[in-house]
Amino acid sequence: MTVGALGFIVDAFVLYILTRFAGLDLLVAQALSFSAAVIHNFFWNRHWTFPHARGKSLRRQLVQFYVTNAVGIVIRTGIIAFVMEPYARLAVNPIIPSAFHKFVADYAALSTAVLVVSLWNYTVSRIWTFRDPVPTND
Repeated sequence: MTVGALGFIVDAFVLYILTRFAGLDLLVAQALSFSAAVIHNFFWNRHWTFPHARGKSLRRQLVQFYVTNAVGIVIRTGIIAFVMEPYARLAVNPIIPSAFHKFVADYAALSTAVLVVSLWNYTVSRIWTFRDPVPTND
């Protein structure tokens, strides 16, 4: 959970920089911010969340993690594309200052997608990428 929360911070920070300062579209920026979070999460999952899995091949785990996350980015992009417009309409609210409408909508879409994809990524990583070593019959 801690790795995921820190990964979300990395993701959100990079997304903010890319959308606010680099002027990238949300769907493009979220793919890049997701990639930054994937790198962060792989390192910390291998070394902290699933330390027993360090005995497996780094290359193999990295490929498995990226395959898992490739599916995750497809799911995430679909969710963000689906909820962007409804959240943009909801963000136009007298309670929210107009300067923050896009910010609120973007991060509501990101948060929705992250919740769903986090469940996918953790489950598949636990079962496949970082699973417990198979005991040998010595």
